[in-house]
Amino acid sequence: ETKYFGFNESENDRGSRDNSRIYKSWRELKKSPLGLDNSGVTCYMNAAIQAFMHIPAMAHYLKDVHNGKYKDIISPNSVTAEIANLYSKLFDGYKKKKSIFPTKIIKRLDDINCMMSEWQQEDSHEYFMSLMGRLQEDSIPKGAKMNSSILYDIFSGKINQKVTCKSCNHVSTTIQEFSDLSVSLKESKKEKSSEDSTIFTLKDSIKDFFSPELIKVDSKTKAGYNCEKCKKTSNAVKISTIDDAPEYLTIHLKRFKFQGSKSHKIKEPISYPMDLDISKFSSSGKDPIKYRLIGVIIHAGRTVSSGHYIAICQQPNGTWAEYDDDFVRKISEKSVLKEESAYMLIYSRLKVKS
Repeated sequence: ETKYFGFNESENDRGSRDNSRIYKSWRELKKSPLGLDNSGVTCYMNAAIQAFMHIPAMAHYLKDVHNGKYKDIISPNSVTAEIANLYSKLFDGYKKKKSIFPTKIIKRLDDINCMMSEWQQEDSHEYFMSLMGRLQEDSIPKGAKMNSSILYDIFSGKINQKVTCKSCNHVSTTIQEFSDLSVSLKESKKEKSSEDSTIFTLKDSIKDFFSPELIKVDSKTKAGYNCEKCKKTSNAVKISTIDDAPEYLTIHLKRFKFQGSKSHKIKEPISYPMDLDISKFSSSGKDPIKYRLIGVIIHAGRTVSSGHYIAICQQPNGTWAEYDDDFVRKISEKSVLKEESAYMLIYSRLKVKS
């Protein structure tokens, strides 16, 4: 049986790839951060920022940025410098306040995602990914490749996609980099409860994401898979596996369905585990890939443009807290798994004990 390091167990945990640029345990960082004030519609930002700050590797990076370690690359007026500044205020307790108004970050919304407006509610997962992209761009010298970024080391992995042509059996392989998984909510056949309410499970959603997908030739448009070998348009089967699993896995639960300009939310709860083992989806089928939950973003409400976002994050001391804008409260680990409106999950990859 594979044994893994527990929370904060290895001081020098540099992840499964033994990457000298990142630390995955909290080490000397001991304090829990403050809350963030809401300007009226910025709870989606606050939840995403708290989720970011509670990723140990990210916290160490922001601390280093704040302390000037990357001053040759990170310009003082970059979004990264602002976030690092906010990080230091949040974690070091700013002027004995209980919460902080992130004015400067709100003002930089255009640089993070120019499609978003600071006057309306936006999607927290989209903001999280936009912020990740912005920090990634900030962190590389001009002309360098995106995957040379420390953010790439923290969040990115590789998916292997094999497409088999049904006409000639030719297999075409592509490797895709990914920084998050967007999974559909799948009904679990076996777990219907007595009231006949649907139970969604993360396990089923991930299984669905990695299950073989049939690409069929459309009888009307004649569109299908264009095989590079036999040059025919044919049916094909696509199979995705994980070549390289990320240190931190961001999972987006597709709760919103869009039809025209209307959006509808799947409100049913989804169950997700504290420990997530996805070894069987590795390309070799036997790479030990196990994750532990460290953060959840909740969306309460009916539509993407209304409702409220809250972050639930694991603290440097291992306990859990809920960040509802400026209101912060401790919660039990048991209640973390009972959140019915989870919208985004952050898992940290566990390191195998050699």
